[in-house]
Amino acid sequence: MNISEYKFKTELHAHTSPASSCSDIPAEDVIKNYAQIGYNSVVISNHFHSKMKYADNKEQAIKFFLSDFEKAVQAGKEYNINVILGCEIRFDENSNDYLLFGIDSDFLNVAFDYFDKGIEKFSEFFRNEERVLIQAHPFRNGMTDINPD
Repeated sequence: MNISEYKFKTELHAHTSPASSCSDIPAEDVIKNYAQIGYNSVVISNHFHSKMKYADNKEQAIKFFLSDFEKAVQAGKEYNINVILGCEIRFDENSNDYLLFGIDSDFLNVAFDYFDKGIEKFSEFFRNEERVLIQAHPFRNGMTDINPD
């Protein structure tokens, strides 16, 4: 099948600024850019970890994290793109990043408390039939091998 024949096009790993330090593009522009190239949906998967902005204050950190997502949702209405909340979480045990799909804003309150518990404990809590957890950059230099289970 040719990619132009796909019924839906979805970006699963988009970062926005200022919520994610690895992006210089505001949420509204991210959505506009994907709309211009024919995407139907975008998962905003900004970084979520103990060293993110405002991490010393759970409520403020989550509010800051969600601010770009909310801007993306508004832009999605304008450009007819479905905007989905995801995140790229990192635990204090190493520099591995994991993409989370199937979450909502309430989930972030719980996930925040797992930064110091590690991927194994988090995975036990997180995994179910409605959520997906995958390593974001498994072949990046410096990654730690983990049990795929």
